[in-house]
Amino acid sequence: MSRLLPATLAALAFAVPSLHAQAISIYGTFSDIHASNVANGTDTSTSSYWAPGFGGGVTFGVIPIGPIRLGFDLRGSSKPGTPGVDTGLAGIKLGVKIPFVALKPYVQASGGYIATSAKTSTSSGSQKGVGYEILAGADIPIAPFFDFRALEIGAGKAYGIPDIGGGPNPTLFSVSTGLVFRF
Repeated sequence: MSRLLPATLAALAFAVPSLHAQAISIYGTFSDIHASNVANGTDTSTSSYWAPGFGGGVTFGVIPIGPIRLGFDLRGSSKPGTPGVDTGLAGIKLGVKIPFVALKPYVQASGGYIATSAKTSTSSGSQKGVGYEILAGADIPIAPFFDFRALEIGAGKAYGIPDIGGGPNPTLFSVSTGLVFRF
């Protein structure tokens, strides 16, 4: 029993530092998305609005080269209802761990499903289609397996598909913050 404690401590001493270069990250965010040029339904008008909601995703580390991390990211966000925005995107994420600085900036390009919904006093409408979003952000390490997503900013465009509620092509601007767990 007396040898078990030093062996356990030694194993933890080697395991904990290596947890910082995990291959999978899971995150949850609070996202505020500004959608503009969104169809209002049967009339030809468009609207702009902020749609606060929640998001999340998973990043799979693909290539760690020194301080550079290249990964594949799957993410989604939702603010159901009217007005609202739902996204389901996949993309490539390039991150950097700056030596001696507690900051991990990244950029990301993603594409996939984007749905918007708007409402005026006389009509409401929704658009579904494909689109893209370019994102940039920074995580602050709190523990070897846990980061605070201090800020993430994104911009993108949706392209409606006429047969499933297309219309004008909305633009999106998002601001997010959240928590990241690394495995």
